[in-house]
Amino acid sequence: TRLRQPLSFVWLARQLPLKKARAVQKLGLGGIGMEKEGKRHYPNRDLAANVIGFVGVDSQGLEGLELYYEGRVRGAEASLLLQRDARGKLLWRGMAGTPDLGRGSEIALTLDLRIQFAAERALRQALEDTGASSGSVVVLDPRSGEVLAMACAPTFNPNDFRAYGPGSRRNRSITDTFEPGSTVKPFLLAAAIEEGLVSEETKFYCEKGNYRFGGHRIHDMKPYEELTALEVIVQSSNIGATKIAERLEAQTWWEYLNAFGFAQKTGIDLPGEVSGSLRPWRKWAKVALATHAFGHGF
Repeated sequence: TRLRQPLSFVWLARQLPLKKARAVQKLGLGGIGMEKEGKRHYPNRDLAANVIGFVGVDSQGLEGLELYYEGRVRGAEASLLLQRDARGKLLWRGMAGTPDLGRGSEIALTLDLRIQFAAERALRQALEDTGASSGSVVVLDPRSGEVLAMACAPTFNPNDFRAYGPGSRRNRSITDTFEPGSTVKPFLLAAAIEEGLVSEETKFYCEKGNYRFGGHRIHDMKPYEELTALEVIVQSSNIGATKIAERLEAQTWWEYLNAFGFAQKTGIDLPGEVSGSLRPWRKWAKVALATHAFGHGF
């Protein structure tokens, strides 16, 4: 059907495996020719695939860093001049314009291959142990903020990305929203110290693991009695965090959550990042001060 079209040239297949291409060549079919073309190859297969992304048949970026840095990696287009004789034999070819016009740039990532591998292995094990359907791990250098690992599960092999659905290909670390949970407690303590309301040694009575606040019961995993502010973080006490938040009050804690960036995008150089969701403090129910103190509700 394709060959019956009123065209001088049509693609029958592209990027055939070498073995199949040679088999077609051996048939010696008239009018059927071969053209070598480049193809992106990912030697590490699914390692960091959700970060790197993949390209289409013409090496155009379709996802991940391949898409975000398409213009830089691909480079500018260039024209190729060809001369043929009356029989169609190629006599001469040359590049129009400057020689480096079509050359793209290389990109070096901050990802550490060993840490990335370890993170992905740990994530796969965690999903297997818990029965979770998906997960993500991000490892940062605390001094520079550089991303040392960004793992997602499920994942995919970018060499054969069409065999996987969108759920496996997207980078959940930046496209999915989730409650920060107890990871927000160090930010809470930082805000309270900044406001001069507590020190690391300020003591809080943690109600033996059961505290009524805003018409609800706040619980701890263990029945703690007295904990310092620092111990509240170490032991991850929800009740201790609630009592720190009471000193801060809703408006101030909300302002700090905004200042820490929980409602904004980070600006990471990856496509598809979503911002956080943080309701205005005036719309909080009384218990929301507590839940926001241990990372729920935003």
